[in-house]
Amino acid sequence: MQGEDEPSQVVLEGREPDGTTWSVDVRPDPTCDDGLYSFVRRTSVAGRSARSGMGGPKLYGDDVVNVWAGRSDGTPPFILIRGVPSIEEATVLTSGGKTLQITLSPEIEEFGLRFGAAPLPEDDPPEILTVRLGDGRVIQGRVPWPRRPPTP
Repeated sequence: MQGEDEPSQVVLEGREPDGTTWSVDVRPDPTCDDGLYSFVRRTSVAGRSARSGMGGPKLYGDDVVNVWAGRSDGTPPFILIRGVPSIEEATVLTSGGKTLQITLSPEIEEFGLRFGAAPLPEDDPPEILTVRLGDGRVIQGRVPWPRRPPTP
């Protein structure tokens, strides 16, 4: 299948105070026209690694941003976004009331998008994503979050 063997391109990287390192990797998604896979790779200071993210069209319809949020055992939860180049700022509000800044890439001309990512608190799920565009518009939306089943 076309795109399966294509290498990914690192478009953003970060290192957190606790030693966690992360990167946003992007490559074509051959399952749809103009599709894109976007992944956040993260490695904890203990050496646990995970790669998670989203595929599909670069953006859906007239949306200005696509968002993925999730977690994997042994690594911090993360939020990942891809959006129009005019995004100037992105934040996420957690259920506990904390506002967290999302680190943004410059516009990646090859894809015509900006990418962003941020670690999330372990026990304070994301609720609302806010993006501010260059024309002054502010767009808000709920962040999808996987609910863990109750432990027995």
